[in-house]
Amino acid sequence: MGYDRMRGTECPSRREFLAMTGAAALGTLFGCGGGGGGARPLAPGREVVIIGAGVAGMAAGMALREAGVGFTILEAQGRPGGRVFSNNAFPVPFDYGAQLFQQAVPVGDDPMVTRNPLFNIAARQHVTMQPAFQTSVLLHEDGQPLSQDELLAYFSTGTLMDQTVNTAGRAAAMAGSGDISVADATAALMGQPFANFALLAQYEADRGQPAGKISCQDLWEYSRWTSAAFGLPSTDNWFIRSGMGNFVSQFAAGLPIQFNTPVTAIDYRGPRVQITTPNGVIDAGAVIMTASMGVLKAGKIQFNPGLPVIYSEAFDNLTMGSIGKVGFEFDADVFGPLPVNSSVGVVPDGSSDKFGAMFAKFWGTNMAYLVMGGPSCEEAERGGEAGLIALATERLVHMLGPDATGHIVRTAVHSWMGDEWARGAYSTSLPGHVASRIALQTPVENKVFFAGEAAALEGGASMEGAWLSGQAAAAHFSKRGVKH
Repeated sequence: MGYDRMRGTECPSRREFLAMTGAAALGTLFGCGGGGGGARPLAPGREVVIIGAGVAGMAAGMALREAGVGFTILEAQGRPGGRVFSNNAFPVPFDYGAQLFQQAVPVGDDPMVTRNPLFNIAARQHVTMQPAFQTSVLLHEDGQPLSQDELLAYFSTGTLMDQTVNTAGRAAAMAGSGDISVADATAALMGQPFANFALLAQYEADRGQPAGKISCQDLWEYSRWTSAAFGLPSTDNWFIRSGMGNFVSQFAAGLPIQFNTPVTAIDYRGPRVQITTPNGVIDAGAVIMTASMGVLKAGKIQFNPGLPVIYSEAFDNLTMGSIGKVGFEFDADVFGPLPVNSSVGVVPDGSSDKFGAMFAKFWGTNMAYLVMGGPSCEEAERGGEAGLIALATERLVHMLGPDATGHIVRTAVHSWMGDEWARGAYSTSLPGHVASRIALQTPVENKVFFAGEAAALEGGASMEGAWLSGQAAAAHFSKRGVKH
């Protein structure tokens, strides 16, 4: 995604503004007496409970620790990272979820100091990274590459769509109304060469949603931190050799995390908050909720009293996309002349929605990632992991030929729609409802605070958005604020 070429002078984002203006004093939050009902209190000084040890939860925890505020993190699973975790059985780690540093747009002369705080941490640690999408190959379904003229036609159409969606999204943001869907914005362009593929690659596959459910304004808000549409040549997106899940897991070090502790209910009727888990009820001063929007939409965590309507409407208006990733390891080099870390896409025939993109010869190994998204991926995901592998293998044959399947020695896949603690890949705002992300940034009675990629505006649907959202939620608990 990415539409606006804005970079340069920094000013507080809407998220930061809300965090600064809505901060509650510690006395307001924690000056009340203990809870009743037999709930066990937190250890002395641990007055904030963070629900979820994903990127947002760990960012909030690190910020609270820096600010000297006591806290505990409750994590439903037996590992940190949420939707970011790695499989280390491959020649190089395979990331089941988030894989790229995105929105890594420099803020000055140093290209390694960017608007993405996670990328900046990796750069300071001198981890091995490389820009993505530097070598791209597009193929017809018969395996033949697009001609130079066809490539120019595709990039022309993709750029035109980028500009059209950007214009519509920016207009809606400036006016405060009039947001439309990507489908409506690009309808007049569908007669352009490769328009169907551009729509799939840049929007539907990227967000895991039909174009009619994708808000132009939501994409424009994201684009404020990037410089090119997703998949088009830029240096905004970076691979990390050691695996994104492995990189993110380092942030759990030293944090008080209780694993295998799912939260089923939050009672905020009294002066304090009662948090129900299988291990009992915990009494706390406040909660930072970082559970996936898919989990919240499904009602896996009950609130008593029920949340105000602006929050339930936000849950309804932020949909979770279907994104499938399958890792393949081969016993031979099946990639031919393809360069290391090259991206390969298959242009579907006619109006087919079967999109697939491959990162080939990953870090110089006999390994590939297949990434799928959109309607065909959602249909395949109904068949579970087997359905995703079948669709990925079909796309693989178009890219590498049928002989490549005989060299497969290992696969890895995770169904995010089928994951009970995710229930989808990441969030997208329905047209006209970008304000739902802002609504989630507002605390409920200064006791329940939401954080995560769904509560991020400029960084919605991204790791960096989740990270900054977690830090912004934590900033409510400290007059000193937190550092990025």
